[in-house]
Amino acid sequence: WFLVTCPVKEVLDPAWAMKLANKAIEQEAGENQPYRLRLATALRVRGLAHYLNGDWASCSADLSRALHHRFHYDITRFIHAMAYARQGDMRKAMVENEWGVRWMNDNRPKDAELHRLQVEAAALLGIKEGEPAKPKDAQKQG
Repeated sequence: WFLVTCPVKEVLDPAWAMKLANKAIEQEAGENQPYRLRLATALRVRGLAHYLNGDWASCSADLSRALHHRFHYDITRFIHAMAYARQGDMRKAMVENEWGVRWMNDNRPKDAELHRLQVEAAALLGIKEGEPAKPKDAQKQG
């Protein structure tokens, strides 16, 4: 997880994180449990590695699977919002961002990592602090 979330850019290693996540996903593939924390965590890591490598569609696919296997949202929603935004789907991006903000405010309002990603997602979506969440496209039209 640290290999894809460290705020120090020189420490990030999405390629190594991807290899480790793929190995974990392989090991979990044989398990027959509907909600698996280890699988969800590996999918989140791989999803974020895809995001850092610019593969937005694979990022979204892995994060969707991770959310299916786990009821815990944390940073997954913000990363998912950014991936959808980069794919041009601002409606889905806004929904994911709103879920992320709601979860963060209810569960970990002082978490520095969550706040950093929330700010990054808001900037990508064109949301200014204290402003209702509207995608850039809607702001231009309305």
